[in-house]
Order: sequence, then C-alpha cells, then structure tokens
Amino acid sequence: QILHISLEGGQARALVACSTDLVEAARRTHDLSPTACAALGRTLMKMFLYTLSQEDVPPAALLFLNGGVLLPSLGEEQVIESLTALQDKGCEILVCGTCLNFYGIAGQLRIGTASNMYDITERMRQADKVVTL
Repeated sequence: QILHISLEGGQARALVACSTDLVEAARRTHDLSPTACAALGRTLMKMFLYTLSQEDVPPAALLFLNGGVLLPSLGEEQVIESLTALQDKGCEILVCGTCLNFYGIAGQLRIGTASNMYDITERMRQADKVVTL
C-alpha cells in the first residue's frame, strides 16, 4: 500500500508509507503466518492514519495507489473516521481511479476523490522528502 502525503507552508512536503517491507521484516523476525502479516499490515496502516488525524497541521494531500485504494473504499470504520477527520481539516484525498477499476470497487469509494495518474504524479513530483515505513 502506498500513501503519499504533501504538506504546505514550509512543512515536510511528502511522506510515502508502504508497510509491506515493515510487515515482511516482522514476519521473518517472528516467524509469522501470511494471515498474521496481513493483519499486522492493516493495523499499522490504521494506526498510521489515526495518528495523522490527531495532528494539528494536516497533510495537504493523501494519495492512495495500488492496494492502498482499499482503505478509503472498503476500510474499517476507524480508517474512514481518520480519513474524514483529515479531510475536514483540509487534507485532499485522491484515490487512483485505475486502481479502483482494477479491484472492481470503483463504485465503493467512501471518502476522497477518484483521480488520475496526472494529478497523482504531479503531487508526487512536487515532493521534497520521502519516508518509507
């Protein structure tokens, strides 16, 4: 899952969170099953979004690509609540329309705007810093 965040006004401009590597490292270290790893990945992303929603200064944008589009579409209620709080604070939520179509969930987007690669790429191109989790 890829999540891109861009802050404005002299703040950090980008953050990409991909919990796959972190989850895979935990799987190897603790000899976990794939099911346990999937659950860990969902928990990490849920708590990451919750933590972001508690910040005073929200990110300018959240960009969801690939499997990340499942979060604003089919995500748990806590994920939707966190995204709603971020959006209410002015955070733009863009979701890859091609990815929504690929997963067959284009009509199930609960929060955010289905976008295109032009908009997503432009926001990523403007990023000053990338952090991978």
